[in-house]
Amino acid sequence: RDRINILDILESIIPNIQINTATLLFDTLSKLLGPFKTGPGCSDLSLRAKVASSLCTLSKYHLPQTQVVCQVARGLCSVNTKTIEEMDAETILTALKGLSTHKGQKSWIALFKGTNSRNNLLPVVRACFHLIHVEDGVIARGAFYALKDLVQEAPKIGDIVHDEKAASSSWEKFLEQHVVPAIRCGIACKVAAARRLFILLAAEACKVCKETESPYLL
Repeated sequence: RDRINILDILESIIPNIQINTATLLFDTLSKLLGPFKTGPGCSDLSLRAKVASSLCTLSKYHLPQTQVVCQVARGLCSVNTKTIEEMDAETILTALKGLSTHKGQKSWIALFKGTNSRNNLLPVVRACFHLIHVEDGVIARGAFYALKDLVQEAPKIGDIVHDEKAASSSWEKFLEQHVVPAIRCGIACKVAAARRLFILLAAEACKVCKETESPYLL
């Protein structure tokens, strides 16, 4: 409860912070939605929902280009208000499905076009990695398919960048820095069902990255 109170205070002062602080806070809060080492990370549903709410407030006052991303992240952290400490499976699955709907307004490609920065996708990416660890098999598989689609779409995201020099390696750097490390940690997790999904995700990443020159991509 103390942590939620701290986030309440933080959210109340967000309108008054500077843009540089807002950018740093965006990254810090998004990390709280992801796994930690080989485990799922923060699993307190109320706390996760509060972090997502704080991200939405941050986007509203300082980072308007991340508003849709933060809305998707909030959907992935939804709590069922009719029960005690239970995820809102319907809302979460809808958000996951939207990421894989290629022509949808909340697909990976659409989110990137709206923000024009891969790093702005991190709250959603990290939330999806967390969801692979949950006990609900339907949600875990939904998160796997969303991340599989992200890996497949990464080169296409690179094609959107108009700066040819930046486009040539930026999508590889994104996978190298934010996706592959999470996959590696996930493969080492102790839960067999989650580990299997991470292994399948690693196989998909290997297919996509087989022609890259980076030594760090699996």
